[in-house]
Amino acid sequence: MEDLAKTIAKRAQEMKQPGDAYFPDWEARTAAIQNPDEKKKAEAHTADRKASTAGFHRKMSVPKAKELFASANWHSLDVQRSLMQMEDEFEKLAAMFGTTKPDQ
Repeated sequence: MEDLAKTIAKRAQEMKQPGDAYFPDWEARTAAIQNPDEKKKAEAHTADRKASTAGFHRKMSVPKAKELFASANWHSLDVQRSLMQMEDEFEKLAAMFGTTKPDQ
């Protein structure tokens, strides 16, 4: 699991580098917009993208990624247990109703 977390953290860092280079260009294009309403929308969109990108990189640190993977693993085990319980219930129902098909 640690190797997977490191791989994802490395990939997140690789994605961060072009993303960081993208924002100055985006800001320059936003500054060139003449329409005040459109400029305000573009500035808000830029701020949203920066916040989203920063949040992604915070979540993809190695310790945080390990925590997310562990949590997902536990949830998958819960789902597996629930499915096994449902299977048991269906088997009980099948036994109660008989397993032969009715004549058609």
